[in-house]
Amino acid sequence: MQNSPSLKEAFDFSYTLQVTDVWSLSLEDRWSLYRRWMIDVRHHHRRIISDYQYEFNWDVRRLKEEKEKLDLYILIGSDVIGMTTTGKKFKVTIQRKKNKATLLIR
Repeated sequence: MQNSPSLKEAFDFSYTLQVTDVWSLSLEDRWSLYRRWMIDVRHHHRRIISDYQYEFNWDVRRLKEEKEKLDLYILIGSDVIGMTTTGKKFKVTIQRKKNKATLLIR
């Protein structure tokens, strides 16, 4: 790749469809075609990764919601809840429960 021509331009997509024999192209044109192919592959994979990232983030939010529901379900039967400073993550869950007594330990 270091010996590639100084041309930094890739073929236009419509021109790539017209190419039937790669070996009939000049060296510079082959490099331009190669760059076009690489651009197309990168775009394709970025779209796929973006879709998976969206699904993953959505699943993470759902998992968080389900864990909060489970915590609330567990706490519903309790009358007294003890909480340390590391228990801050349960603050919203405890507020929703509206229990009779909460013990906060620091």
